[in-house]
Amino acid sequence: SAHNQSNSVTTMRITAELLQTLAEQRVNPCSERELVLRGLNLQQLEHLGACPGQISALDLSHNHIQRLENFTPKLSQLSTLHAAHNVINSLDMKNVQRYLPNLKTLTLCHNHIRQPAVIWRLAQSLAGTLDFLSLQHNPICTQQPHYRLLVIYAFDQAGREKQEEQQKQKGNNSNNRTSTPTKTIQILRTLDYQRIR
Repeated sequence: SAHNQSNSVTTMRITAELLQTLAEQRVNPCSERELVLRGLNLQQLEHLGACPGQISALDLSHNHIQRLENFTPKLSQLSTLHAAHNVINSLDMKNVQRYLPNLKTLTLCHNHIRQPAVIWRLAQSLAGTLDFLSLQHNPICTQQPHYRLLVIYAFDQAGREKQEEQQKQKGNNSNNRTSTPTKTIQILRTLDYQRIR
């Protein structure tokens, strides 16, 4: 039966052996050193410490991942994360923010994101660092007809809050000549592979 066939699909786990034998490492068209883990029937993220430390892009698309989490240890070089065509409905944004500090591109299209709260958590964690975001073909796109405005507003608010906090810290450190200037906060303006200005 279809049910038995679905249960017979082998579930893969991220291991050092898998990374050596099944994972592809390449330089992608954007000149990023990419680790490709697509289409391996992965259900969760684990053992990412075995990933090559120099990768700047990670392709997790076409798996069965339900939650983005467990990005440990810190992948400081990683700037691009492709996680399209999974079943993602939630994200551990504290984990993403802490262990993917230089994330610039996040692809989440064709997943199961339906709650506006997920958008707010995304904005609070990634406003000011994220350059590209794709959410196409998630339930929230049809359930929230103006989801683009929601995303723009959430990132705008989060960006302003971060900017105000940085300004306060700058004021507190005004007597410290070695303090660095406040970084300009980038505000999310457009979505789905459009550059954020």
